[in-house]
Amino acid sequence: MFDSHGFFTLYFDEAIIVFVAEGSWNEQASNICIIEIKKIIDGFDGKSFGIVVDSTNLEGVTPEGYNVWLKAIDEWNKRKHIATTRVDDPESTIYQAFLSGFDEFFNETQQFRYSSSIEDGISWLNSIGLEGFAEGIGSKTAITNKPLG
Repeated sequence: MFDSHGFFTLYFDEAIIVFVAEGSWNEQASNICIIEIKKIIDGFDGKSFGIVVDSTNLEGVTPEGYNVWLKAIDEWNKRKHIATTRVDDPESTIYQAFLSGFDEFFNETQQFRYSSSIEDGISWLNSIGLEGFAEGIGSKTAITNKPLG
């Protein structure tokens, strides 16, 4: 078994998940994060939801990790994942190499746009009818695999 590579921090409130991804991701880290996101989605009890993805500090995704994510996103779409917004630079080399395919999939299957910040992404999701983070992201407890310190 390989060690997990890639760090995540998740916040959630009402119908919105904020997912902050950092580092280089392999299949193992992807699976760990997907399990945590699934737990959050299970708590939505079938209501529509959206995700803010902040990938500004992502360094890469292995092909195996990429495929695990595509499968998970497809499953979430069947569970009323209706919108995604990404905080990143779509012109960056890392984005083009590792993330553009995800966003093409989002564009084909749900509402999608880029945001300048997590707060901007939350505001957009609120504007399309998804509630959450009225008190701001700082008021929520994080789920993370980042080491302490």
